[in-house]
Amino acid sequence: MRFHVGYREEIVLDSGTSVTLRLLHAGDRRLLAEEFDELSPQSRYQRFMAVLPKLPASYLDALVSLDGERNLAIGAIAGERLIGSARISALESGPAEVGIEVIDRCQGQGVGRTLLIRLLEAAAERGFCSLIALVLRGNRAALELFRSMDWRCSLVPDGCGAIEIELRRC
Repeated sequence: MRFHVGYREEIVLDSGTSVTLRLLHAGDRRLLAEEFDELSPQSRYQRFMAVLPKLPASYLDALVSLDGERNLAIGAIAGERLIGSARISALESGPAEVGIEVIDRCQGQGVGRTLLIRLLEAAAERGFCSLIALVLRGNRAALELFRSMDWRCSLVPDGCGAIEIELRRC
């Protein structure tokens, strides 16, 4: 298995910045809180679909509830800072949910694309055949990113201003 607790991968962003990809764990609580603080209000709204001036403790608890199998996250770390993360959260039934965020100053440099590609590879390794992501209709960058993946992608408006994206590989 490629994506295990010791997974590390060095990449270079379009900007020339060196970044380490690795699985996140419960001990990364501070990094995740700092990553949230570096998101603009618009990026926070697009990711969490709520106005969040501060990351609620319950959200942070959920973000670090990772077992590496059914609930896992891959982080992109530049220096000592988490600049982006992508996660799979298995639901009780149906497809697992995907979430991704990249701090504003690093958007448009390939961080999100690389994280999502690696996340989908990790999902396939673990036998996930179907994943869903809820994306606000106005979040064009995220919609295009999901559409560009090798997994089959179908978009279904949810009637509340978001689009449910289903990614399938089997």
